[in-house]
Amino acid sequence: MKKTTAASALVLAAGSAALLAWMAQAGGAAPPKPPKPAPLVSTAVVHPRGEALELSLEGHVRALSQVDIRSQLTGTIRSVHFREGELVRAGELLFMLDDSSHSAQLARARAQTAQIKAELIDAQRKLERSLQMVQSGFISANASETLEARVAELQAQRAAAQAEIASARIQLERTRISAPIDGRTGAVNVHPGSLVQAGAGAPLVTLVQLDPVGVAFALPEPQLDALRDAQRRGKATVTLDEPNGAAAAAPQRRVGQLTFIDSSVDPASATIAVKASFANPGHALWPGAFARVVVGLGTVPDASVLPAHAVLDGPDGHFVYVIGSGGKAERRAVAMLRIRQQQAIVTGLGEGERVVIDGGAKVREGKAVRIARAGMGGRQ
Repeated sequence: MKKTTAASALVLAAGSAALLAWMAQAGGAAPPKPPKPAPLVSTAVVHPRGEALELSLEGHVRALSQVDIRSQLTGTIRSVHFREGELVRAGELLFMLDDSSHSAQLARARAQTAQIKAELIDAQRKLERSLQMVQSGFISANASETLEARVAELQAQRAAAQAEIASARIQLERTRISAPIDGRTGAVNVHPGSLVQAGAGAPLVTLVQLDPVGVAFALPEPQLDALRDAQRRGKATVTLDEPNGAAAAAPQRRVGQLTFIDSSVDPASATIAVKASFANPGHALWPGAFARVVVGLGTVPDASVLPAHAVLDGPDGHFVYVIGSGGKAERRAVAMLRIRQQQAIVTGLGEGERVVIDGGAKVREGKAVRIARAGMGGRQ
């Protein structure tokens, strides 16, 4: 029985070895996998044209002029001639201080001046008579020298008195505090009867100019040269979206003027501060409010418009794939000007070049691609 079992095992082992040998002779290795098909892409032919170069930036409205109104005298507020938040004109009376002491000082200076003037007239009359007597030989020339000195002294006193009148008049005028600019008043910090001091820390009121106003915004450093070049050529523009929404289909733009470019770039944000001024007759623009600024940098003559997703990012910047000879993809570096409504405005492409629009993520440099036909979802 043991001999029969051993013989059966030998037969099975021999059969397995023979089967393996036959499979090796018959090429039993797995068949090779078929090559992957070229990626399917859709393309578009570009036709570069002139395109306005614009930057949409965020800014904030700033008052071009803001004045803290303070008293130049120490005194008591007699009257306030405006209401908080009211628009005032330059030269309009805002506050009136008690002027009784200053009026008295001016009157005293005028009286003193009148007295000196009378003495001077009398001294000059005496000097004239003295000079006539000297010419007639009745008195010596030395006798008139004292009178000449007296006249000179009174003339100096008259000049000093006139200066006192001017000083007293200035002090009296300072009791009337007027608006130095057109603007809107803020909160009033004093009331009739309040004692104010010259040079006090808190202003009586703050006056803010609302027309025109400024808008401050940050320009990306890479666009600085383009802005300066546009300024030199007279092509730089700055506009502002109207607040509270004009219709999206036909937005209203307020045209302004560039007034300031900072002298240095902020290394932390890689931006440079820029300011522009805008007319604001209806006071729709309010200091501190958000504003969307559009800076025009002129026209780029060879710009191409592509779907934004067709422009890819690489270690060296933006690029696209173009279809070269033999239907192979070629990588082409482009400069991104801006993205507007999901459309990328780029430069660096030639007339009639076929650019990969969809499917670029699967494309490899120098590899063939399949171009989808119209009707297969492609754009050709």
